[in-house]
Amino acid sequence: MTVGQQTADETATPARGWGLNTWDSPWLNFKFLLGVAIVGLILLFGLLGPLFWDTDLAYTGAGPLNKPPVWQEGGLPEHPLGTESNGRDMLAQLILATPSSLKVGFLAAIIGMGIGMVLGSVAGYVGGWWDHVIRTLSDSAVTIPALVVLVVIASYVQMTDTTAMALILAAFAWPGPTRLVRSQILTLRERSYVRMAHLSGAPALEIMFVEMLPNMLPWLAASLTGGISVAILGATGLEVLGLGPTRVPSLGLIINQATTNAALVRGLVWWWLPPIIILMVIFVGFFLMTIGLDEIANPRIRQFSSSRRERSAAGEAPPVEHMDGGSAAGRDAALEVDDLHVHYFTPRGEVIAANGVDFSVRKGEILGLVGESGCGKTTVAMAILQVVQAPGRIVQGEVRIEDQDLVSLSGKELREVRWRDLALVPQGAMNSLNPVTPIREQMGDAILAHENIGRVELEQRILGLLNDVGLPERVINMYPHELSGGMKQRVCIAMAIALNPQVIIADEPTSALDVVVQRVVAQTLLEVKDRLGVSMVMIGHDMGLQAQLVDRIAVMYAGNLVEVVPVESAFSEPLHPYTQLLIESIPSIKERKPLNVTEGLTHDLRNPPPGCIFQFRCQHVEQICRERRPDLVERDDDHLVACWLYEPERHALIELEEA
Repeated sequence: MTVGQQTADETATPARGWGLNTWDSPWLNFKFLLGVAIVGLILLFGLLGPLFWDTDLAYTGAGPLNKPPVWQEGGLPEHPLGTESNGRDMLAQLILATPSSLKVGFLAAIIGMGIGMVLGSVAGYVGGWWDHVIRTLSDSAVTIPALVVLVVIASYVQMTDTTAMALILAAFAWPGPTRLVRSQILTLRERSYVRMAHLSGAPALEIMFVEMLPNMLPWLAASLTGGISVAILGATGLEVLGLGPTRVPSLGLIINQATTNAALVRGLVWWWLPPIIILMVIFVGFFLMTIGLDEIANPRIRQFSSSRRERSAAGEAPPVEHMDGGSAAGRDAALEVDDLHVHYFTPRGEVIAANGVDFSVRKGEILGLVGESGCGKTTVAMAILQVVQAPGRIVQGEVRIEDQDLVSLSGKELREVRWRDLALVPQGAMNSLNPVTPIREQMGDAILAHENIGRVELEQRILGLLNDVGLPERVINMYPHELSGGMKQRVCIAMAIALNPQVIIADEPTSALDVVVQRVVAQTLLEVKDRLGVSMVMIGHDMGLQAQLVDRIAVMYAGNLVEVVPVESAFSEPLHPYTQLLIESIPSIKERKPLNVTEGLTHDLRNPPPGCIFQFRCQHVEQICRERRPDLVERDDDHLVACWLYEPERHALIELEEA
C-alpha cells in the first residue's frame, strides 16, 4: 500500500443487503404492509361503496333477471357485474355483503381474544388452581370438533343478525389465545425486569399491562389476524349451508343463494364466483398480516445465510495489503482471520460490528481478544464459528484453518469442521447445557455426531474427559442443575476438547463466577492447552485474568483491531491510547490512586467517522487523525498498532504530498 493511499474501509464499502432484511421493523415488514393494504382495500370497498353505487339495487326486483357482466354479450352498463335470478345487482350485493362478513370475523376474534387474554393472564400470572382449571378447560376445548358443534348449534338457534353469529363463533375462539397468553406470561414473569417491578411493589395489573403486555403485542396481533380469518371461514361455512342470518347480506349467503338456484349448472358464473374471489383475497390479506407479525415477533424466522460471502454488485473489493496480526502467521498459524467484516442490518441502519479485522493465532498459543462491551469481540467469535445470527451477516473476509476458508463452506461441511477442528467454550455455561438431559448424553451427542463408537468406549471417553478437567466420575450421571457454576463451565471445556480440536474459542469463560472458581477454570484451560497443544482465542474484559493466561493480546475498539501485542508489552509498554487507558483503568493494590476512567462514548457504529475511530475520545488527536484512518502496522518485534502517533515518517510524507 503506497503512502497516502486510503485504506479499503475508506475506498470501498462492503456490500449492503437490500433484500428482506430491509423490512424488519413493525411498520416496514413487507408482508405485513401488503396484507394491511389488501384488507384495507377490501374494507374501503365495502364502506365507501354506498357513496359511489346505489345499494338499493341489491334488493329483489331491482333490475332485469340473469343479466351477464358488462363485458359479455347482453351485459348492461347499469349492472357492470350482472344480475341474478331475482334481479338483484351483483355489485350492490357485494358492497353490502363484504362489511357484514368482515364484521363477523372481527367481532368473533376480538371477543375470543379478550376472553383468552383474561383467562391466559390469570392462569400464567396467578398460577395454582386457577392455572390448573383454566389450562384443563382450554386444552379440552381445543379437542372439540368446532365446525360440527357450530352446525348443531346453528340448527337450533335462530340467528337474526351477524352479532349473534359472532358470539357463537367467539365461544370457540378463546382456547387458542388463552394458551398463547399463558405461555408468554409464564416466560415473561421470570425475566429480571418483571421481578424488579414485583420487588418494587408494583401492583399485579401494572406489571401485566406495563411490563408484560407490550412484549406480547406482536404475538397477540398475529393471533388476532389468524382468528379473524378462522371466524370468517366458519361464518361463511354456516351461511353456505343455510344456517346463517338471512336478513343481512353476506358473502356466504350469496354463495348459498347461487347454489340453491343451480347457478353453477346454469352457467351463471358471475353469481357465485365474485364472492369466492373476495373471500380468497381477504384470506390472503390476513395470512400475509399473520406471517408478517410472526416475523416481527421472531426475526430469526428469516435467517440470513451467514456462511456465504456477500459482495457488492460491482464485484470484489479492490485488493488491499493487510497485516496478518503477527509476523509468524503465515508459517505456524492455527487460525487466520483476514479482512473480516460483519454487519447487522437493522431497521435503523447498517451496524458495522466488525470492520476489516485481521489477526492470526499460532499453534499452541492463547490469544486474548479484549475491549469494552459492544466493541465486537463476541461478533468476531461467532463469525469465526460461522454462527452469526440474523440480522447479522458476514459481508466480506476469510476465516482459515489449515488453508481452508470456513466462510466458503456449506452447512454440511461446517458441521464436519466444528468441534473436530474448531470448538467453543460458551459464555454462561448455565444456559449452554440442556437442563433435562444428563451430562452423559450431552457429551455423548457431541462425540457421536463425528465418530461412530460403541457405548462402552463412549463412556470411557467421557469419563476420561471429565477427569481431564478435574471433575469426578459421578458427574457423568448428573443433571446440570446438580452442578455448581464452575463444574458446569468445566463440563463445557470437556465437551470442547472431546475431539481434540486445533482451535478453541473461549467466550468469557469465567464470567459470572467468583474469583476462586475463576482461578480453577483458568487453571483448567491452561492445563488443557499444555496437554493437547491446542490454540485458543480468549475473549474477555478482565485484564488481570488475561495477563495470567494469554500469550498475546488483541485490542478491539468499535469493531476495529487497534493493537496486537505480546502480553508483557501490553502491560509494560502499551502503544495505542485506548490500550493505555484500558491498562490505567485497572485498580492497583500497591498504591491508592484514583481510577483513570475513559471519558466519552463510542461513536455510532452505523456511521463511522472518517479517520481514526478513536478520535473522539483520544487525548492526542491531531488533524490527520480526523482525515485518514491509520493502518495496523508493526512498530516493534511482534507488536502491531494502528495509530498515527507511531507513524511519523508516513505522517511527514503525507503532509508533503498534500503540500
